[in-house]
Amino acid sequence: MAKSGTFTEADPAELVDFLESKLLKKGFAGKLFSRYDGVYVTARGGEKGGAAVRIGKPGLLSRDVGVLVSPPSNADRGDVARHLEAAGVHGPEVRKSFGQTIYDFDPATPAAELVTFALAALRALGSTPADGRWQWEASQPAGE
Repeated sequence: MAKSGTFTEADPAELVDFLESKLLKKGFAGKLFSRYDGVYVTARGGEKGGAAVRIGKPGLLSRDVGVLVSPPSNADRGDVARHLEAAGVHGPEVRKSFGQTIYDFDPATPAAELVTFALAALRALGSTPADGRWQWEASQPAGE
């Protein structure tokens, strides 16, 4: 299975399949032996340093799926939650960690719902793909 790709908002099946089969594995062994620790979603053809969303795998101790929302490099990281709220993008209660904006989703949250949230967050931060396609890339734990 690919570890990166592109998709349209109307058909995010490739990313949803990756999240379900590779990142959001259930059980202790699935989490421990996963080759991937997250997926970054950005606007395809967007400027370097644009907004990004990282969907992280549930940890061994923390069962939540952390969704990190990063603004474009020229924007204030402290304004992310305000921009999302103003755009009507709602998720779990926001958590701030070292200046980053993280939404902790319940592990039972469907992958399709995580993708919908990610795309809404990117649009709220001004991201639009140049050709109508979004891109994703899986990240591996350090050392792999």
